[in-house]
Amino acid sequence: MLNLLLGRSGSGKSRYLREAAGKYIDSGKPVLVLVPEQFSFETGLYFLDSDSRAIDENVKILSFTTMIKYVFSLVGGLNKDFLDEGTSKILMSLAVESCSDSLNLYKKQIKNRSFVDTMLATINEYKSNCIASDDLLAVKAQVSNTTLKQKLEETALILDTYSTLVEGSYTHTQDILSYMAQAIEKHGIFNGYAVFIDAFTGFTGQQYRVLKAIMSQSDEVFVTLSTECRNNRVDDTSIRFRVTIDTYHRIRALADACSQQVHELYEPFLINRRTACSDLKAVEENLYAFPSKAYNITPQNVHIYSATNIYSECEYVASVIKQLTLSGKYRYKDIAVVCRDEDMYRGILDVTFEKFGIGYFMDKPQNINSKPLVNFIRHAFEAVGNGFNSESILRMLKTGITKYSSEDISVIENYIFTWSPKWSQPFNNNINGFSLQEMTPQEKELLTRIDAIRADVYEKLKAFKSATERGNGLELSKHLAELLYNFDVKNVIKEKIKRLKRQNTPELVDEYTRVWNSVISVISKMSNILQYETMTGKRYFELFTLAVNCEQIANQPLCLDRVIVGTAGRARLNSPKITFVIGAVQGVFPSVPTANGVFTDNERRLLLSKKLPLCCDLTDLAAQEQFSAYSTLASPSDGLYISYYTNTISGSGALPSTIVTQVQKILPQLKTEFECDSYKFSENQLWCKQQAFEHTISAINIQDSNKKALEEYFKTDKKYAALLEGICQYKEKKMPSISSSTAHSLYSEHMHLSASKIEDFYKCGYMYFCKSGLKLQERRKAGLDSRQYGSMVHYIMEKFLKLENIDDIVKNTSNYNIDEIVKEISQQFVEETFESNNIPDNKTAFALKRAEKSCAVLAKRIVNELKVSKFIPMDFELSIGIERAKSDKKSLGNTLDEYKVKTKDGSVSITGFVDRVDLFKNPTDGKTYVRIVDYKTNNKELKLCDLEVGLSLQMFIYLSAILRNGQCLYGENLAPAGVCYMPSKEFQTTVDGGMTDEARSEVENSFNKYYCTSGLFLRDADIIMAMDETVSGKFIPVKVKLTKKKGKKGEQPTKTISYPHSEKYLLSEENGKSDFEGIFKMVDDKIRLMSDMLLDGYISSVPTGSKNELDSLPCSYCLYKNACRFTPGMEVNLIPSTKAKEE
Repeated sequence: MLNLLLGRSGSGKSRYLREAAGKYIDSGKPVLVLVPEQFSFETGLYFLDSDSRAIDENVKILSFTTMIKYVFSLVGGLNKDFLDEGTSKILMSLAVESCSDSLNLYKKQIKNRSFVDTMLATINEYKSNCIASDDLLAVKAQVSNTTLKQKLEETALILDTYSTLVEGSYTHTQDILSYMAQAIEKHGIFNGYAVFIDAFTGFTGQQYRVLKAIMSQSDEVFVTLSTECRNNRVDDTSIRFRVTIDTYHRIRALADACSQQVHELYEPFLINRRTACSDLKAVEENLYAFPSKAYNITPQNVHIYSATNIYSECEYVASVIKQLTLSGKYRYKDIAVVCRDEDMYRGILDVTFEKFGIGYFMDKPQNINSKPLVNFIRHAFEAVGNGFNSESILRMLKTGITKYSSEDISVIENYIFTWSPKWSQPFNNNINGFSLQEMTPQEKELLTRIDAIRADVYEKLKAFKSATERGNGLELSKHLAELLYNFDVKNVIKEKIKRLKRQNTPELVDEYTRVWNSVISVISKMSNILQYETMTGKRYFELFTLAVNCEQIANQPLCLDRVIVGTAGRARLNSPKITFVIGAVQGVFPSVPTANGVFTDNERRLLLSKKLPLCCDLTDLAAQEQFSAYSTLASPSDGLYISYYTNTISGSGALPSTIVTQVQKILPQLKTEFECDSYKFSENQLWCKQQAFEHTISAINIQDSNKKALEEYFKTDKKYAALLEGICQYKEKKMPSISSSTAHSLYSEHMHLSASKIEDFYKCGYMYFCKSGLKLQERRKAGLDSRQYGSMVHYIMEKFLKLENIDDIVKNTSNYNIDEIVKEISQQFVEETFESNNIPDNKTAFALKRAEKSCAVLAKRIVNELKVSKFIPMDFELSIGIERAKSDKKSLGNTLDEYKVKTKDGSVSITGFVDRVDLFKNPTDGKTYVRIVDYKTNNKELKLCDLEVGLSLQMFIYLSAILRNGQCLYGENLAPAGVCYMPSKEFQTTVDGGMTDEARSEVENSFNKYYCTSGLFLRDADIIMAMDETVSGKFIPVKVKLTKKKGKKGEQPTKTISYPHSEKYLLSEENGKSDFEGIFKMVDDKIRLMSDMLLDGYISSVPTGSKNELDSLPCSYCLYKNACRFTPGMEVNLIPSTKAKEE
């Protein structure tokens, strides 16, 4: 007899069925309890816990999956392996490839990766509903639509081809149910059993075959179904139970086919026995019911919450769960959280639960396709398939499962970034990039080590590439295993597992172990499946990817007391006391069904009308969605919490779904709780310390007594105090700082700095902190950028002006080819900079040629200047700081002591290099005047006003150092003549033969103006004329005008000296004291101020510039601007002339 237990959710059907099963167990009759996979564990626990009843061999609690194992363990005969998902995809890919010449409709889709999934889903649907290719071809003859005919014909061909491949070695998952039904019928396995079927909503065609076999052997069959019953019969008009109503009719037809009487039970299941709460009963009775009833009650156990986004929704759920469990009334295991799409909440809900310290279990398995071992194999295939490209090789090495250290891999990555080398060639360039500075012994040793790694990796990959060019699946699988062996991956993973065990992280130990086993299993399966299939390595990897994407590792719950997080319709809801329904958003929960597989919804309805037993159409799928929502909302006994968000992660708006509107209609007095946009104190923010802190800082500028109390609390918490202080400083636009002790550990009282670092500090304190305090350096590609261009200019100019015959070149220029001389020096530079003249790329080679041309123009310019100048270049690349000069082989120039300035806490010692030192011995006063020259790749102008804010100090530091310490090199009685920048970049213009004389003259004037130095010079006509006897402003930006005036009778004529349009470049001297001395004092004061500010912890992002605009501030090119978050309008340090101009 078939006993149908019919009633709505929560009416006691499962309890009645279990009690009835218990009676049969007590009587000694064999019992089969058949439940869905996810309910088998809880069902087993129920029978074990019920009284003291023994569970013996006569009681079988099975799902369809475990029934397969049970049946064939009794009868045998299952000699073939089960077809798993990965193997299915490989065989389907082979089947599609085999049929490709016979396909017309799907010919273009064959290469699309998703086509294999689509076809596999279609074939699985056919098999689960017992549809053969003959059935498809028979229906094809009944339809007129050409496209539908092609779909039926071509899927029938793929079905037969795929089945042929499967039948050779495997048993299809869907076919095994048919074989099991036959075995049950043949051997009478369940003869005399009482069968109890619980918690199903529907069955596939194959499962109905199994049920028919069982039902024909059983004396009593009990089946529970959630349905609407009115007047002692099933209400066929109920939309929300449409799915189970269809199951009800098919079960009855099955009973008729087995000659079983049918007994329907309604009376015991007319009321909700799960809950005593009137509002929960109202929701269960009326949700998606027609007509529905409104209840004029004040809900106490149903709640609706509107969040602004998913993140705040998850925080609401976590805070309520924490509140419920801390009350002592509930444990985590009493609570379920149900959504429609678990992927949408993965990485948000779980992170939030961990933040709140909530035990949880999300039962959806993880794919292993992003795990280190799979990534290693993926990038190895990519590397050999793309010409050993560095990106793929580095990704392979950075998986962390090779024997190479992360430090060495980082050095290799930096070397590759710098030089872009080929892996087939030795790594032998300077590890620091484009530099004349010789590598230290440690750097040379490091270069040797990473080159050995390069050779090792390249040879192994080269062998792998050769072995996998082409072969059968067995050979290619063997070579892949050899690759893992050659890189010692297994032993590295073993060592990693040992470390993880010592660190007490069992979940990671389990993950590494299971991923390794899964990947080895995939390789083994591929060697068996493809042993007679010849293919390229690329095709093998495509099939490997298909298979490995199907491998999953399920999370194992670490404790029994945890919140169950699941998906509606699939979650194991074992009568929770509290249910959270999250993501109740329109189009999400319930979801909007879409047509899947190869058939459109209209085609599916047509085929169903032709008696082809396909799965549901969209109408049925929509009914399933409603039923899933109904079952979820009917699941709790004590409380129901419904939440939705109003903004998606992408920022678009979202509306509440029918779940919300239906519940509001049933319970019109139910008020929705809204998340406040502004700060509002709430207990919900206090269930987790981290959340309370986040809530506090989000409202840092709002005046509220509760918020103030939280601030005071967190100021005493070691974990949050420093962070709170920093956030308060930022919000209140206070200047950030570090502690004095930290500052002293970073900089020390006795600082050793390059001159350029002082300017960095005054450009921006935060930039200096990042660059010189934290030592955050930019990686640079080997090439001719502005810094390397400067090195080349310095090198060539030094070598050129140090030529033994330079004096003759100046006097008899026409006898020399300066272009060729510069070319020879440039070649020396390349030989000393690049190993074996190995210039990195064509772009660098072109840049070197242009730089060589620019240097030739500059050399000619300097020669012409020397013709009219009494200042003689005496030193090049002069080192300020003896210690640095000894360790730096960049130049053979002379050295001076470091420039030292005493401070209140210690001293600042400054080092650096002076591009060129020119001297002039003035016969008038006997002094030796010093001029220093700096080659500039930009058109920077030296301005006096820059000095006041700490900019452009470098040249004056060098000049002051020479005047203070240079007597050993240049003699006594040294005096300042000036400092200047000399442009070294090529002048860009176009000159053609058709130009007029006027145009040529204009170009020449522009040329002279471009190459004219910028600087500050002593206001002394003799010194100016010693620099340029023409005093025309061609070489220095100073013109001298002599005016003679006749004297009165008996008096000598007077001579007046003026400097037309040149005053801004001149520094005066009066009573033996020059403006230079005042500048030197100001420079020392700036150095002392910098030392004091650094040791006091100053790191503020207050940039210096001509105006408060990004393009006028160092922020426009700063490497650290994303860290300081400076924006225009914030405080800046304006250069004085700009201030005056604005005022």
